[in-house]
Amino acid sequence: MVPSLRALLLSGITALVTSVAADSCSAGVVSVPIQNVTLSNGLQIRGASIAVGTPPQNFATAPSADRNNSYIHTGGLCDRSWTAEYCFVYRGGLFQVNSSSTHKSQQGLNASEFAAYGNDGQPQNTWATDQLQVNSSISLPSYLIAETPSSGNSFPADNLIGLGANSSFLAAMHSAGNIASRTWSMFYGLTGGYPETQMDGSLVFGGFDRAKVTGDNYTASISTLDLPSCPSGMLVTISSLALNFPNGSSPNLFTKQSDAIAACIDPNYPTLMSLPADPYWDNFDDLTYTSSIGRSRGLNLDGMLYPADDVYQGDLTITLSSGLSVRVPNSQLVTPDFSLANDGTITANESTAEIRVNVLQDGNANDLTMLGRPFLSAAYLMVNHDEKTFTLWKTNPTTDEDLVAISSTSGCTTEGLQTPSQQASDNNGMALSTGAIAGIAVGAAVVVLAVLGAIAFFALRRRKRQGQGAPSYGYKTAPSEIGEPVSKHGAEADSYEVPHSESYELSGHSKPTELDVPPKPQDT
Repeated sequence: MVPSLRALLLSGITALVTSVAADSCSAGVVSVPIQNVTLSNGLQIRGASIAVGTPPQNFATAPSADRNNSYIHTGGLCDRSWTAEYCFVYRGGLFQVNSSSTHKSQQGLNASEFAAYGNDGQPQNTWATDQLQVNSSISLPSYLIAETPSSGNSFPADNLIGLGANSSFLAAMHSAGNIASRTWSMFYGLTGGYPETQMDGSLVFGGFDRAKVTGDNYTASISTLDLPSCPSGMLVTISSLALNFPNGSSPNLFTKQSDAIAACIDPNYPTLMSLPADPYWDNFDDLTYTSSIGRSRGLNLDGMLYPADDVYQGDLTITLSSGLSVRVPNSQLVTPDFSLANDGTITANESTAEIRVNVLQDGNANDLTMLGRPFLSAAYLMVNHDEKTFTLWKTNPTTDEDLVAISSTSGCTTEGLQTPSQQASDNNGMALSTGAIAGIAVGAAVVVLAVLGAIAFFALRRRKRQGQGAPSYGYKTAPSEIGEPVSKHGAEADSYEVPHSESYELSGHSKPTELDVPPKPQDT
């Protein structure tokens, strides 16, 4: 008899891991690098390095702030125009099911079981258990994975680690004693155009990396409202966008205080941010005396293209209403236009420069502004699902590591991270289209973190120096190609896919099949 999906999910959460389980107070914090991952075909793409199967197959994965399950792409159903190498790298690796001795397909799941988990009785994913290797010392031997055969608006383009409010991955890690709480943190690293402007990032489970933060932290509630335009629930208000010119001047794209706009943090959004053309990007072009020649179809989908010899040379400072202000250096704001070649290698068109901003216009002019993964090169993000909060710091880019566990138990309290004010209640939310922040009031806090727990808990903090920085992209220079005119883009921008970037409908987000953890009972 094939076990039910419900039973498998519960067993996956409570499964023993290869390391010895400890009680919550002595549980620790786990870090995985965000880097150029060498896939099983020898090619590379950037992502959080995770391995699946026996022997382990390497994958470049992306964190999903709203999905609860983890998704791994299998071979097949790639676009017919793609080469095998392109498809393999585009997905961040394809799982070779028959090559894993520990792979166990979970067949016989009837439509009613899928319907109980919100899939309307349509089994679109193949479910299986296999060993998931988190790092060199921790693995989950029977982790339930959704194997996704295809992509499109209803499927992720990436291999995803689901880190939503009911994440099966965080639940399994916490239940087994590997992490102190259902907390995760992210520094995306540096992804400039050249080796000297690149650095590995990290994805931390159970706490955060103190070496990579500086200054005060700002904490807010995760919205529990059903917001299709912001599935992560991490809403903030941008109060200022200042251009930092090399001559020292810093004009603001916001001409008056009322220009403040609501924004959603999405760690898998491909560009630094999206921003309405009117009036903000129109102001940018006026202030910089530049004019876009098109949009990128490459790694940073829909970023604005400019001639390499006539592009903005300064930085961008993003200030939130909470008081957090982060400066994005030009090396992370402006890059060559990277794309994926048919042989699976990354190429750079150095005759054009890309500003990593997706300008919203035409049918998308009123879309909610997004803050994407390059934003997390300048700001450090921590999400605590036990407290239903998210916290931001200014990033201290470094390869040093100083991991600090955040505990969810009463016997292992943590101080220094201020909880949101009462005004941050979701009941105070306003419609996103009004430009007001929905359900958020961010309060400043002093960044002093004292962990009050067992000495063993302290012992798990470690500080290490990584001797090497991120490997370079190793890109090849492609012939000059001018991007498509801006006028051709707008409402149809979501029809393009990019290597290792989620498919987005700019007016909303479509979700794949999800399983809540713990699973809900079947309605009768």
